[in-house]
Amino acid sequence: MAAMFNLVIERTAAMKTWIKRTLIGALGVTLLAGGLTACSGHGRHGGEWSAERITEMRGKVVGKITDKLALDSTQKQKLELLADQLLAARTAMRGTQTDPRTELQALIGGAQFDRSRAQALLDQKTQAVQGSGPNGRISQDDVKTFTKQVMASLGGGGQRAVATVSGASIALPDFSKWGAVERKGMSGIRRKTSEHLSHAWNTIPHVTQFDKADITALEQVRKQYRTEVEKAGGNLTVTAILTKIVASALKTFPQFNASVDAAGEAIVYKKYVHVGIAVDTENGLLVPVVRNADQKNLTQIAVDIQQLADKAKARKLSLDDMSGGSMSISNLGGIGGTAFTPIVNWPEVAILGVSRGAMEPKWNGTSFEPRLMLPLSLSYDHRLIDGADAIRFLRWVVDALENPFALALRG
Repeated sequence: MAAMFNLVIERTAAMKTWIKRTLIGALGVTLLAGGLTACSGHGRHGGEWSAERITEMRGKVVGKITDKLALDSTQKQKLELLADQLLAARTAMRGTQTDPRTELQALIGGAQFDRSRAQALLDQKTQAVQGSGPNGRISQDDVKTFTKQVMASLGGGGQRAVATVSGASIALPDFSKWGAVERKGMSGIRRKTSEHLSHAWNTIPHVTQFDKADITALEQVRKQYRTEVEKAGGNLTVTAILTKIVASALKTFPQFNASVDAAGEAIVYKKYVHVGIAVDTENGLLVPVVRNADQKNLTQIAVDIQQLADKAKARKLSLDDMSGGSMSISNLGGIGGTAFTPIVNWPEVAILGVSRGAMEPKWNGTSFEPRLMLPLSLSYDHRLIDGADAIRFLRWVVDALENPFALALRG
């Protein structure tokens, strides 16, 4: 029976057509757009459908695509989100005379609808399916595996489509009705930051855990050695100290020094330790990377951070300077705040947020005494990191801050 099924898949025109339909335009976006166009007022008879009918058809379209492509729950949720956004966009445009295919194509971010070009792309995608059967036969599992890989790759295409649709589906009101306004275009850095953070937020299931470290003793040592580090060209800041601590923690908790390969259904564990440092500049947020932080002493790390910060503010950072990080640190303590939820710098899986230290009363067993407490916020990718491991990591960092000698012992 299995052999007969494979033969049918390989040789029948119906299966070939099914494969092509399955792979249309990023595997779901085009099918979804077409299905929902009909739902939103362009039905077979040209009449408007009720809200209940549209909701029913939306469910059928999403369900059919989910079954066809064997999507997992996360991919189905993304598809449902896109469905809602496409419907909202189509409803907002109702009453226009434009071809709905052109509207939806513009919303998704592509060029004008070109059937011949789409067919050529479709043929190319079909040929890209690698058969695992005898003589390269293509089985249904081969098609499903390939479609899952392409769906996973929507981090660039599909996620961008969702973000683009989200931005275009609901038009801003005319603020000038209520007073004077000024409109300015986004800078290149701001635009790239917006795209990157939107992708990270849409891709990573974020969780943030909080804790505080008693850095009273550490602050005394930091002030004691600050001048020595300044002579070397660095600044012995809490960020520099945390960079060394995080570098050591990443060797103890390798799941934090990793990336999720959704397309290949695998985890990539990195053998190097590079720590990203968020730098606030007048042009926007930049995250240069301290290379091999686990192999450097505090003075070397402090000098590296100072040089990278200077390059960032002078707009001289290269793309390589901001690539390849294992994990990032974002320190807002110099400005203020008690806690925040930093967004993971994809494709990393964790980021440590630092807020302003403050004197707080702490019970020592017999009485309260003033201690300098540093708030920490750890955001992480819950696909890879469980809550228990996250709090163990954060407690490891806290212990290293409170007991610097323990860090020297652990390396």
